[in-house]
Amino acid sequence: EKMDSRRYTVVSVFDGGTLQSGGVCAFLSYSQQVYVSPTTVYATHGYSVKDTTPEGYTDSHTMTEIAAVHFADGALTRGNTFAVDGYVKDQYSMDVYDGMLRVVTTTDHVLCVESGDSQGNVWMEVVTDERTGSSASLYVFDDATGALLGSVEHFAPVGETVESVRFDGDKAYVCTAVVVQLTDPVFFFDLSDLSNITVKDTGVIDGYSCQFWRRLPAGYWH
Repeated sequence: EKMDSRRYTVVSVFDGGTLQSGGVCAFLSYSQQVYVSPTTVYATHGYSVKDTTPEGYTDSHTMTEIAAVHFADGALTRGNTFAVDGYVKDQYSMDVYDGMLRVVTTTDHVLCVESGDSQGNVWMEVVTDERTGSSASLYVFDDATGALLGSVEHFAPVGETVESVRFDGDKAYVCTAVVVQLTDPVFFFDLSDLSNITVKDTGVIDGYSCQFWRRLPAGYWH
């Protein structure tokens, strides 16, 4: 019911010595990003939904399904499917660490309300609201059970999108930007305690980043 294309993502596993096939798994309508950990392939599928807010607004936004396929034993087996608000920019926006799947997304909500006139004409008007527009969210799941362990939703200023992500152990760095303005902040997340995720940001920096960063000596990044 969420299919929006007839394209497939096909995952295959082969023995490195004999090239014997260990199986094939195909996902209909999955045609976005793929992330490969040492044990699992994660394929993404974005789709559009419309919800109704408590105020009666129509909330149009993107969701992403992430399907896991395990291959550590030489054969493909299906894992959990995870759902996140927003869309995933690239494979660097996903990461597996200590049994957890971590994902950063760009969210893009548009709130509308139905309006009309005395002649019976009806149209939808965009609601001016702090929830309308793009932002960014971070999610952490238990890879084995699929349970959501922690999240930080809509942490970026409205209008910004995710430009680059770097995970490093129990830390994460996310650069967001309004690209047309060529300024951005970099957000730092301490994920060591998922019940109390701490966030810091650099404030506005001229320019924007579309690459992932490398660590320099003494704890600095660029």
